[in-house]
Amino acid sequence: MEMKRILVLFFLLSSAISNIFSQKLNAEDLYNAGNLKLDNKQLDSAIILYSEAIKLKPDFAEAFNNRGFAKSGTSDKKGALLDYTKAIEINKNYASAYNNRGSIKNDINDLLGAIDDYTKAIELNPLFDKAYNNRGISRYATGDKKNAIEDYTKAIKINPDYLMAYYNRGVARFELKDNAGAYEDYSKVILLNPEFAGAYNNRGLVKHATSEFRLALSDFGKAIELNPTYATAFFNRALVKYDMGKYAEAIEDYSKAIDLKPNYATAYNNRALSYYSLNNTAAACADWKKALNLGFKKASEAIENFCK
Repeated sequence: MEMKRILVLFFLLSSAISNIFSQKLNAEDLYNAGNLKLDNKQLDSAIILYSEAIKLKPDFAEAFNNRGFAKSGTSDKKGALLDYTKAIEINKNYASAYNNRGSIKNDINDLLGAIDDYTKAIELNPLFDKAYNNRGISRYATGDKKNAIEDYTKAIKINPDYLMAYYNRGVARFELKDNAGAYEDYSKVILLNPEFAGAYNNRGLVKHATSEFRLALSDFGKAIELNPTYATAFFNRALVKYDMGKYAEAIEDYSKAIDLKPNYATAYNNRALSYYSLNNTAAACADWKKALNLGFKKASEAIENFCK
């Protein structure tokens, strides 16, 4: 059955491509046809067309770059990396190719290599907002949150509506205890996209950190309304309810988080705390044991102290 599916896919691709080739197109025509396929997310067809364009024009930097982009979409990171590198060899001033290669390096955890590529892209194009944002992501991943924030801020100055730059800056600011800055950034994200559940969740974390529990509950509730399968939002709302002394309600949210994510060890541990606060030691101990079995090692101390 699998072989049949592969043969059918190959036939469909071959038919589509052969119709194009029968027109005896030149390299530019093939490249443009590849771009149409790429825009329509027909990645395999795009790769074939870019490859044919490259055969006709071996120094076609844009075709290498775009084939790399298509390959990255098929999870062929090695092939994408080679194509971006070839595009750069052909055109050493190709800012987009440096940015794209940086993204692949970031994905394979070559963070310093990614930062170097993003920096080169920015040198070539000082208004390259995506390169600033991407460099910020890599810097954040290395633990350099301060410089990551600077990069996100530069991206925002270039593009004041750059939603993900605000979101990423909010994450970094929150981790550096800049709650006011993080709240401002998440609120801007929500203004730009009122359906962004993750922004409501993260703004809820900020309000929880500043002990504004009702506002936190409101944001987590909105995140859940937008995404009813958002296990983390249920977990975070339970944290707030626990801190408010609403242990039974916290248990409901932890239980929902566990339903959505059955191996959620921290949720089992925290639900145990809520059960224990309600003097339900048997249920608490069952949850601590489950948390320990799932790898939450700190549960062993609770089991030792309360489950004898």
